[in-house]
Amino acid sequence: RFGVEAYCAVAEEEQWDGLDRLDLLVSLSLLGADGTRAYRQHALLADFASEKLAAAGDATAAKTRLVNYTLSFAEQHQHDYEALQPEWENLSAAIETAHGLGLGRETIRLTELLKEGWFANGRYTDARAAYPLAEEAATRLEDEAALGQIWLAWGEACLEQSDYLNAET
Repeated sequence: RFGVEAYCAVAEEEQWDGLDRLDLLVSLSLLGADGTRAYRQHALLADFASEKLAAAGDATAAKTRLVNYTLSFAEQHQHDYEALQPEWENLSAAIETAHGLGLGRETIRLTELLKEGWFANGRYTDARAAYPLAEEAATRLEDEAALGQIWLAWGEACLEQSDYLNAET
């Protein structure tokens, strides 16, 4: 699920051009639309698009734009749980993408921005999946302050799920 703004940021298109392109893809049944200007791409088409981007050498740049867009979105909406609600899957994917690209600062910053939302919405499993990636990034960057904050938040998420052994670790 993605919106027009996310598409335009990744595709580097103006909003109206992006909206026209998305509407064309919906009319060709290549995208689904839910009526709220949110779109869904079939997994096979997403894989095909990823292969084309990789073949063209554009995959890293597009993924970096996705991470930057998501970081901006998280900064803007970190306290707006209604805006975050439909985006949790995308936010988790952006953390994994940032980590995969070696964007350590972005990986750490996303977990910092999302901590409050994860905890307020009971999304401890999401937090626990993200913190090892942030820990690896902080370790690689030798950022002891970030590492301490990550361990503390990770332990809190473990406690919320009654995983006392991992919380203690």
